[in-house]
Amino acid sequence: MSDRPPTVDDLRVKLCFICREEETYDQPEDPPRAWCHPCKCTLVAHETCLLQWIQSADRKQNATSCRQCGAPYRITSENPPILKILSAGNSVFQMLGRSFTVLFMAGIGGTLMHRLYQLLMRYGQFAFRELFGNEMYDLILTDDKRKWPVTAFLLLPSLPISLISARLTPGYSPALFTLLSYWPVVPSIAARQSFLSGLIDQEMSDPPQRFHRATLPLWPPSPVLVGLGGIPLVQRLYGHLFRRFKYWVLDVPPPAPGAPSRANDDFVWRVNEGFGEVNFRIRALRDPADDAPPAANPEQDPAVLPQDANVLAAAEAHVRKTASSLGRTVGGALVVPIIARVMGQVLLRVARHSRVLRAFLGIRPPLDRKLASIMDYAPYTAGSANWRAVLVYLVRGAWSWSEADPVWWRNAIGFGLFVVAKDCLGLFHLWLTKRELETRTVMDRDFAGIDPNELDLIRPVEGASSAVCAVPPAGQGAPSPVEGARPAVGGVA
Repeated sequence: MSDRPPTVDDLRVKLCFICREEETYDQPEDPPRAWCHPCKCTLVAHETCLLQWIQSADRKQNATSCRQCGAPYRITSENPPILKILSAGNSVFQMLGRSFTVLFMAGIGGTLMHRLYQLLMRYGQFAFRELFGNEMYDLILTDDKRKWPVTAFLLLPSLPISLISARLTPGYSPALFTLLSYWPVVPSIAARQSFLSGLIDQEMSDPPQRFHRATLPLWPPSPVLVGLGGIPLVQRLYGHLFRRFKYWVLDVPPPAPGAPSRANDDFVWRVNEGFGEVNFRIRALRDPADDAPPAANPEQDPAVLPQDANVLAAAEAHVRKTASSLGRTVGGALVVPIIARVMGQVLLRVARHSRVLRAFLGIRPPLDRKLASIMDYAPYTAGSANWRAVLVYLVRGAWSWSEADPVWWRNAIGFGLFVVAKDCLGLFHLWLTKRELETRTVMDRDFAGIDPNELDLIRPVEGASSAVCAVPPAGQGAPSPVEGARPAVGGVA
């Protein structure tokens, strides 16, 4: 043998490490397949098998190197410059295609977000008009978006989101009432335009005297005070009183002071739980004392213990949110402005026949828009020397909000009355359910159609077997009382 190193053709037995097929030097394959030794170890493979392996696993880092010795495979091919150019162009087009896909999806997402923003914006306009009235809408916003303050493009779309979040989270919603309390400090459109143009100084020197007031009216309170201070206080007080009233109506003992509240205990519509169809789930009502261990004092009078605990145990019904109530929750939140406006209109009609209610609602005639633009501009010209005017402006709101017909006030009062009526209706429903459970009885039936011999009667009925049992066919004897039936122990066989 010469001094040249051996090659794959010098092997007696060749075993492909990929397909595991074997070939000997004296029995070659027909048709023959090319063999190769691609690495520095003893592994050999069919050339076609190795190329298919590399092509199928080209995304793996170790696909072009030997798994045993780690030597990289050397692959040669005809790769002319034109092929390199075409491959580079294909890579560029692939990158452009991926970029187009990303931009297209981003465009669709941006379009959907824009549509959603426009939808929220339109609802915010609608809610503002419903809550504050057409007069304040025309003074502060109007339908011309070019006259809006910059903050309106953020606060109006946030209004429906705040309504829904206030509905989903019990208790006071600072985000919602902060949004509603911001608008009173926004001056009218005419005042903002005059402030920017500087044309109001001449009118400020001689405002119309017949509309001038030395002090702002003290009633109704400003939306800022109502939203940030009045509503949380009233809501907390109302929740406490209504909870006590609920326990009294349902004849359920209130939980002990300091005891942890149970999630099952809140079975009355909350202020922000909405309205509509209610799903009731009847479950056991257990007093917290029932879960405690028995008292260690054996001399305790048994009469002190609750005697009708078993009646109350079947009387609790509480409102349960289910997956089907999501639409009701969102829909109920979005119709709040409509309900407030309708209830405000009802109060306005009733106030025409009641001087006390008319004074309480603070109903006023339409506002003079020219004077409103002048008076709303006054805090901007007061400067630091008249800081009290600026402070009053921030607390009471713009002059137009204090002098205009307070539609927002009667809408808020009307919605509060609606909430009380809705809660009372829900409580009445729960009381009826509790009473229905307490009056449930099982109807008693007689043993008509049952052989008396099958019953263990105190006074057996003689001759009843022939009247109840069927007549046997001809040629067969009637079964004896012992063979026909066996008296049941306990009443029923």
